[in-house]
Amino acid sequence: MRRRRFRLGLVAGLLALLAAIILVAPSVEPAIAGPNECSDQIDNDADGLIDQLDPGCRGRLDFGEADGRQLDPTPTPTPTPTPTPTPIPTPTPTPDPTPKPTPAPTPKPTPAPPPAARSACSDGRDNDGDKKVDSSDPGCSRSSDNDEADPPKPPKPQCSDGKDNDKDGLRDLKDPGCGSAADNDEQNSAPAAAPTPGQAAQCADGLDNDKDGKIDAGQDPGCPTSIDNDETDPPTPSAATPPAGQVFGFTGSSTPPRRAAGLLAPFPVVRISGRIYRTRVLVKLLTVRAPAGAMISVNCKGSGCGRSSQRLRTRSSRVNRRLRRFERTLRAGTVLEIRVYKPGMIGKYTRFTVRRAKLPGRSDRCLSLNHRRARSCPGG
Repeated sequence: MRRRRFRLGLVAGLLALLAAIILVAPSVEPAIAGPNECSDQIDNDADGLIDQLDPGCRGRLDFGEADGRQLDPTPTPTPTPTPTPTPIPTPTPTPDPTPKPTPAPTPKPTPAPPPAARSACSDGRDNDGDKKVDSSDPGCSRSSDNDEADPPKPPKPQCSDGKDNDKDGLRDLKDPGCGSAADNDEQNSAPAAAPTPGQAAQCADGLDNDKDGKIDAGQDPGCPTSIDNDETDPPTPSAATPPAGQVFGFTGSSTPPRRAAGLLAPFPVVRISGRIYRTRVLVKLLTVRAPAGAMISVNCKGSGCGRSSQRLRTRSSRVNRRLRRFERTLRAGTVLEIRVYKPGMIGKYTRFTVRRAKLPGRSDRCLSLNHRRARSCPGG
């Protein structure tokens, strides 16, 4: 019972304390400037009750008479909203524009080359003023030839030029040094052997000394005069003369004279071959066969010679020495002289004269002991 009474007394005390706090609290509320609805003597909410009698007023400091409306003694400050920082937009990198491929330059069309100028021998003009045009002009060997000028005319051979070239008072075929009209050496050759006193020369002794069936001057082609002591016939062409303008192969070699004292032995043989054109000759092979140790001397005069001379010595009589330096194109009028000799012996002399549309003129003779002059070969 005592505990019960104690509990009841405690509860009653707490209630009394609470009532005292409620009664004392209005006296300590701070004044608020201006009348409030709960202390202005006005029925603000039109419910027939004024100020403290209105159930909406719980104290003089209530701000409104509306039921349930109350002004807290300590107003809760409205929190100032923290401004949300506006995010700075990250600039979106502008992608580099895709580089456009550089267009390849349009190649300019190559202008057509100007037409090639026609050669002088195919332009339809008389370029050298001889009243002949292109292929009809003797200076044109082919249509691509760019020089229409006529080749120089070769000088006439000494034995048909009407001159006394060796100053012996005799001209051309009357000169004992001329074996034929094509002979280009008018120098008198020494007789093969002087006739015995009281004995006639071979060309006047009534004998067929060269066994060709012909006797003495007037019959034997080897006797230009009756005082000639050598009845040997001059060499004949090795092939027929081709028609003008025709390409023609030729081959020629010399015929050794009969054995005689003082002659080189075996006697040299000169061989030539090639092709003939209208204004030139193409020498394809030029060889000399001579005794071992013999000297070969070549002289070239005219257009296309290249080097004008060559000298060499043979090593064997069984081998042909090839003269490659003169295996080339030689124009008409060119003269090629070949001398083969040994000291103290009678040597070999051959001369080729290039002619237009003909076989090269050829003369085969012997050399004097001094190797300078051509002469008739001994031993008829």
